[in-house]
Amino acid sequence: MEISEPTAEKAAWERAPGKSTEATAAHAPKDQLPLFGMVLMALLTLAWGVNWPVAKIVLTQVHPLVHRALILSLGGVALLAIARGTGFRLGLHSSEIVPFLGMTFFNVTAYQTFVAFGLYLMPAGRASIIGNSTPIFVALLAPWMLRTRITAMELLGIILGLGGLTLLMGPDVAIVGNSIIGAFMMTAAALSAAVGAIFIKIYRWRTPLAVLTGWSILLGGLPIAAAIPCLHLEFQTHELSVTVWIALVYTIAISTIFGNWCWFRIMTLLPAQKGAMVMFCIPAVGILSSARLLHEAVALTDILSFGLVLAGMVCTFLYRQRR
Repeated sequence: MEISEPTAEKAAWERAPGKSTEATAAHAPKDQLPLFGMVLMALLTLAWGVNWPVAKIVLTQVHPLVHRALILSLGGVALLAIARGTGFRLGLHSSEIVPFLGMTFFNVTAYQTFVAFGLYLMPAGRASIIGNSTPIFVALLAPWMLRTRITAMELLGIILGLGGLTLLMGPDVAIVGNSIIGAFMMTAAALSAAVGAIFIKIYRWRTPLAVLTGWSILLGGLPIAAAIPCLHLEFQTHELSVTVWIALVYTIAISTIFGNWCWFRIMTLLPAQKGAMVMFCIPAVGILSSARLLHEAVALTDILSFGLVLAGMVCTFLYRQRR
């Protein structure tokens, strides 16, 4: 997900007095990569990459909507507590309520719902490739939503990326079953995240990224949580195996809380285009960890698809940031 960098000046009014600030990091030379930032990128890659097969383990005994409601509610509360503890005030600027709701719907509510069912219906390794293809869809939607002119390099990236996704889903198209439905769900998730990223891009936010992230995760999960009693879903804790409990704790504590904390720290330590490069490596970790934890076979088409999607992401993302 592409997120604009916060500045110390625009967030100054939200910060409580007497607390440490991120101004020093925000004003660091942009051509330098702090060691701490690089370590966080590596940890985030592992946390979010391994989360794909781990979440798949949870879904063997927990309904997808129940799982998403748990990680979003607990994760949102924890992230807001961390933001407050590091000196941020938790209020949203009144002029940002409407764009915040739009960004939250696409980035959290729609994305998490599609991911929950997509991951449930298809192999985790393949789901990680599609779920992290957001930059390709951002490039595809930007000319329409941002009124930008698409370049030849970006067009090449879109063609490569969509070609990789087509190659990935191709063998399953002839068989109308769970796998192809899951692939379409994951594609819808990537598309939703792209729209959410553009929402973030077109608005100049005054609320700090840490606060936006916490509220977005917490409030974005409310519609999902509200659907649980309507659908008569239950969370039977006594029926969960030890393995599922460990996986559930991982998805909440490591992937959601620690992962999102890493994300907004990276966005304050590194330039946005360099920090967001972490998403390029996540599918590779997802494929390898899925093969290890779930014994999923890695086919040649999976490797070729990942290569095409990665090439498409590099073309569309890095080229625009360089411009």
